[in-house]
Amino acid sequence: MESFTPLPAFVDGGWRGGSSLPDPQLGWCLLTATGGHVGNDLQHAVVRRWHAPRAGRINIGGRLAHRRPEGDGVRGSILVDGKRVGEWLVHNDSVATLIPTATVKKGSTIDFVTDCRGSVSHDSFDWKVVVRYGDGEREEYDSQQQFPEPVAPPLDAWGQLAQVLLCTNELMFID
Repeated sequence: MESFTPLPAFVDGGWRGGSSLPDPQLGWCLLTATGGHVGNDLQHAVVRRWHAPRAGRINIGGRLAHRRPEGDGVRGSILVDGKRVGEWLVHNDSVATLIPTATVKKGSTIDFVTDCRGSVSHDSFDWKVVVRYGDGEREEYDSQQQFPEPVAPPLDAWGQLAQVLLCTNELMFID
């Protein structure tokens, strides 16, 4: 994978290129809590990225599904710090995406990459994954449960002042 750029727009529960699909620049790229749709070519694969919060040994479990007889299916790959550790092709079927063991450092990235195999037609997919530390601690990260949604930026000093004033007794109640 040459570069990683976060999808800029969060619309209807998913990350995408813009307010409508297909986006003029990013095409059909869509990533949701349970799957998504690949981009128009190999340069526009959709990537779910996970950062290791600490060093340790992990295992990865999941299931990649393409549920349409049309099209040519999708390819799913898992990369640990840029190195491919697994790849699966699926068309109108599902396949287990298991990595029994991998070693990560604090801050390591694991990329779950889904791309088209040739044609972008009918390339919606489901791919839920779970990353578990296997070193005795019960630490688990679930892609569906912990799907990142946008967070409002913190208020600046003026915004905080306005919030305080709006919550004062004098502004909240009319005598």
